Amino acid sequence: MSEVKKSGLDKTTVKDKEKYIANAVNVIFVRPNPETDELQVAIHQRLAQNKAGYMQYALPGGTQEAGATFEETAIREMQEEVGVTPTSLTFNNLFQCITEVEKDGEVKLLHFNHFGYVCDAWEGEFKNTEPDKHSDLEWCDVTALPLDNFFISKGNLINFVKGVAYSEDANLINRLEPTPCEDATQQ
Repeated sequence: MSEVKKSGLDKTTVKDKEKYIANAVNVIFVRPNPETDELQVAIHQRLAQNKAGYMQYALPGGTQEAGATFEETAIREMQEEVGVTPTSLTFNNLFQCITEVEKDGEVKLLHFNHFGYVCDAWEGEFKNTEPDKHSDLEWCDVTALPLDNFFISKGNLINFVKGVAYSEDANLINRLEPTPCEDATQQ
């Protein structure tokens, strides 16, 4: 298992070829709870054993491809992952996940910029189109989110709940427990 340094990063230990920076988009699907009218968000559990955040809850999303806008990335990822096409996307917040990962004696610096979008309207019915990667989406009241069990999208949810576009607090939250990220480039 990899050892992860969560604070006090020593960038001098990382070789240039081992640095990785990427943009990712997470979509926060929202609706009122049909019974209580409380705000809910859709989350799922990551099931791929060889990927970051195994068995942790996350928002649907994925990595931006070269030449694609954030909105195009969000639409593509939602069609690929959950079978719907967002018709209303609003930029909500940004958080960064920056960490060093040591594996087999080598240190890699991983840096993800996670852009969170809120979606309250979509076309189609939710369907788990990647059952080998994640569970079906579950609607969860905002006041009952399992924030202690998020990795990939924890900062986006924290910022969303706090109503802020960016906060250092979301970046400093320990996102790597209970299962450390072995290689976030495989997300």
